[in-house]
Order: sequence, then structure tokens, then C-alpha cells
Amino acid sequence: MSKFIGEILVEKNLVTEEQLQTALSEQQQTKEFLGTILVRRSFISEEDLLKGLSEQFDMPYRVLKNKYRSASNSICLTGS
Repeated sequence: MSKFIGEILVEKNLVTEEQLQTALSEQQQTKEFLGTILVRRSFISEEDLLKGLSEQFDMPYRVLKNKYRSASNSICLTGS
């Protein structure tokens, strides 16, 4: 069984145990995804969340160039 996203982020030192507990308490009331709360509170970046999710779901993490806007990047999780 895969680890919970909070556990992965703490192990990678991306959030503290205190930040995780704060977000988990908020999650119980709001029913939002934990990652959404962590990013909204600026505890982690969206990129750090995606890296953690890629580990949780054992999927590669890749940054892709957006061919329509050369200055921007797209981040995705891919299945192969």
C-alpha cells in the first residue's frame, strides 16, 4: 500500500509535522484535498505537491514545455 501524501511530504522535509497537523485539522472541517490546503496556506509549492503525488502513485514526474506559449511550462504526471 502506498504512503499517505502527508507522510511523504514530511519524510522529504517539505512540510513540518506541525504544518501537516494544521492542514489535517482544516481538512476535517472543509473536506478539501490535503494538497490543496497545503498549497493555499503556502506550506508547499504546487510543484512540490506534484512531486509528492508522483511518488505516492508511483508515476514519473515530468516538466513539459508548452508548445503554444514558449515562456511557460506545464507540469504533468504521466502513466508510463
